[in-house]
Amino acid sequence: MTIAIDIPTGLDEFFKAQGSTEAQRQDAIAILQDKCGMVAGVVILTATGETLDAENSKKWIAEHKPHLLPPKFERSLADRAFADGNVTARGGLLKSVGYAEATKIAQSYGLKSVHDTARGKPPVMDDGKKPNGADHKNNPFHASNWNLTRQAALLRAVGAEKCAAIAASVGSKIGATRPNPNY
Repeated sequence: MTIAIDIPTGLDEFFKAQGSTEAQRQDAIAILQDKCGMVAGVVILTATGETLDAENSKKWIAEHKPHLLPPKFERSLADRAFADGNVTARGGLLKSVGYAEATKIAQSYGLKSVHDTARGKPPVMDDGKKPNGADHKNNPFHASNWNLTRQAALLRAVGAEKCAAIAASVGSKIGATRPNPNY
């Protein structure tokens, strides 16, 4: 729950926290301003009667106005791009997350970069052990490489299930405030 000066500011702050682009935030203000109210300095979505960051409001926005939120990648997009070697999927991933993040994702599949034409291996095996027998040098959940920004980018790129498995491979979890010192 964030205290806001007015509805447009509250909407902008909420969608910025969700990772929406500037254009998406401007659209959100234009589209949702009339669908919100202020109660004690807090923006309330009238469709749910709750604050914007309440679970019901987030679900409503995701269902009715998904274009205002950053894209959620199917777990299979990164798999198709790097495990299957699908060039079209790589292009889509590149366009969506940019070169730097796409390269990091490619590296999590054991590739040198997004341009590496070899087929990679998915970052985590089904048994939850270290990905590809690696030393976790590219795992943003590992103590030696702890990086919240990269964790968020990984979550958006590969989805919650695979990201949770990558975090678990080093004894961590999504939302952890510090790395597991035992790994």
